[in-house]
Amino acid sequence: MLTLTLGEVAFRLAGYDFRRTAATLHQLAPFYRKPTVPTGTVYFRRPGPQTWTGRVIWSCLEYLHLHPNPYTNEAPITGVYDGNGFRNETGGTDWDLAVAGDSFTELGHLPCAHLFTSILADQTGLAFAISESVAPGR
Repeated sequence: MLTLTLGEVAFRLAGYDFRRTAATLHQLAPFYRKPTVPTGTVYFRRPGPQTWTGRVIWSCLEYLHLHPNPYTNEAPITGVYDGNGFRNETGGTDWDLAVAGDSFTELGHLPCAHLFTSILADQTGLAFAISESVAPGR
């Protein structure tokens, strides 16, 4: 029993993840992961830079083990987040407007061309960056 206890303590101190939670979580699109980087004293944003490619809704349902999965024909997309956690697939750094909001703002299950900020950018000629920001407890 002492050996097991010492082993448990050693692995916990080393931060070993027996359930492989971090690796499993990264199979999900960033859209379904909670923002974890503090922004000020109240809000959090997504970490960056990061890129994820796959079927967004399908991967979430697989992660939750919900079967049958009705999204078998979902098209894969690529989501690109810059170093500030903005869903910024153009790679621009000189924005005219930055939009922060909830999941409706980020729309992580849509390709970049279908985002309302991309459509507004095309129609107005302004450069947009978008981010989902959440308060603790959400």
